[in-house]
Amino acid sequence: MQELEHLKEEIKFLESEKKRLSELIGVWRRKAQEKAPRMAQEVVSASYSERDKVHYVAYRAPDIPADLPFKEALREVAEVFMPTVTPYKFSRLALSTHYESWTVTVEAPLNVDMSNRFNNLDEEKTHFDS
Repeated sequence: MQELEHLKEEIKFLESEKKRLSELIGVWRRKAQEKAPRMAQEVVSASYSERDKVHYVAYRAPDIPADLPFKEALREVAEVFMPTVTPYKFSRLALSTHYESWTVTVEAPLNVDMSNRFNNLDEEKTHFDS
């Protein structure tokens, strides 16, 4: 029984790994063919939070009028924008004066452990040390 659970988890991991590698192959193929990256919308920023284990992506949404009332802008994001960025979930809507449009921030879990990469920083001499 325990072996069956282990095999199910291994299959799940291998399926996600297959998807990840397929996406990477597509990225490098487009680069080799000198094609533009595949993005449905203009990415304003992308970040990762180690504490929350979440990947954030902020998009500019110029198709949503900047003077649209907030509730209507949220409805437009939910009905039109969010289906284009699955599996990401809605996180934030903001009106940006810099971009003169709405920006939509979405998030998805991304479990990457970065802590072990920085454990030895106190022991190593850095370029800030005199």
